[in-house]
Amino acid sequence: MELFMTLCRLATEGGNGDGDVLMQAVLNGDVDLRGMMAVALRLERSELTAVARSMNIELLTVESILRHLLMPIVQAYAGAFGQILDFAEWRQGYCPVCGDWPLFGELHGRDKLRRLRCGRCTASWRFKRLECVWCGSTKRQELSFLYDPEAKSWRVDVCDHCRGYMKTLASYDPLEADMLLVHDLETLYMDQFAADAGYRRPYKQPLAAP
Repeated sequence: MELFMTLCRLATEGGNGDGDVLMQAVLNGDVDLRGMMAVALRLERSELTAVARSMNIELLTVESILRHLLMPIVQAYAGAFGQILDFAEWRQGYCPVCGDWPLFGELHGRDKLRRLRCGRCTASWRFKRLECVWCGSTKRQELSFLYDPEAKSWRVDVCDHCRGYMKTLASYDPLEADMLLVHDLETLYMDQFAADAGYRRPYKQPLAAP
C-alpha cells in the first residue's frame, strides 16, 4: 500500500491528478486494489479500461501504476524460477515467467544470438533471429530494421507484415535488470522514430482464456 500511494503521488505530480483520483478510490473502498493487481498481472486490458472509465481517468495512468506496483513481485518470481527452470526450449514471444511482452530485444556476442527481455519481471529468453515477435512472420522480405547513426548500438527491428516493431540492443553483456526502464526512457526517441515510419507495438493478449 505504501508503494501504491507513492506511485499515485508521483503520477499526480507528473500528470493531471489521475494518480490522486485512483488513490482516493482505493482508500475509500470504491476500487479493489488486489483485484486490479490480479487483472493487470493477467494483462486483461479490457477490465482495466472499464476501471479507468469508471473514474474518468487515463488508462495509461492505471496501467503504469499497476505495472510498477507488480514489478517487485514478478521480479522475485523471475529470480526464483530462473534458478530452477530451464527456458532453453521456450520459443514464444511472450515472457515464460509473467506472460508479458518483451520490452527489448538483445543481440549478444559475436554471433549476435537474439534474446528477449521482459520489462516487467526482467526475465530473458532465446528467440529466433529472423522472426517477428508479434505475428511470427519468418519471411526475410518482411523483416528488416531501422537504424539511427546516433543510436550507437541500438536499432529498431520491424515487420512489414504486421507493422510491429521492437527496440534492440547489440551488446556483449545483457542489460542490467534494474536499468531496463531507464534504457526504455532513454530510447523513447526511437519509439517515435518507429511511429513516424508507420510501425507500432501491437497490443495482444498472449495467454488465451480457458
